[in-house]
Amino acid sequence: MLDLLDGAASAERAFGWVADACQRRLTTPVRLAAAFDRRPGTRWAATLRPALEEIAGGSHTVLERAYLTLNRRHDLPEPVRQRRLEDGGFVRWVDCDYRPFPVRTELDGRLGHDRGVERWRDMHRDNAAAAAGVVSLRSAGST
Repeated sequence: MLDLLDGAASAERAFGWVADACQRRLTTPVRLAAAFDRRPGTRWAATLRPALEEIAGGSHTVLERAYLTLNRRHDLPEPVRQRRLEDGGFVRWVDCDYRPFPVRTELDGRLGHDRGVERWRDMHRDNAAAAAGVVSLRSAGST
């Protein structure tokens, strides 16, 4: 991972790779922080170190990180990220849940939301939220 980061063209690209590796359970934020300590001078490490906390807290994509930065800039409540919901035997994940408020946001990048079957899955999740009295706001991003 550290060699890959050394070749990243931007901090945003490096964050995307780290977040993806952690989401796929190839590594963890704790292991990466320790690797940064063992190998000083890794490119983007100074930028990524604070981002490791965001990844550990549920920021899985560049889009989610940008959304949370904007959220904090406007002093909005901190959402519960990557909240697991069980619904009739199905497991669903909510990107940002604003409990106790009946609002959640879903941040859709291209990956996992661009095919018809995925859009139907998202619509079913939004419909289930509406039936439970929860407003589901969906944002389509490009990452």
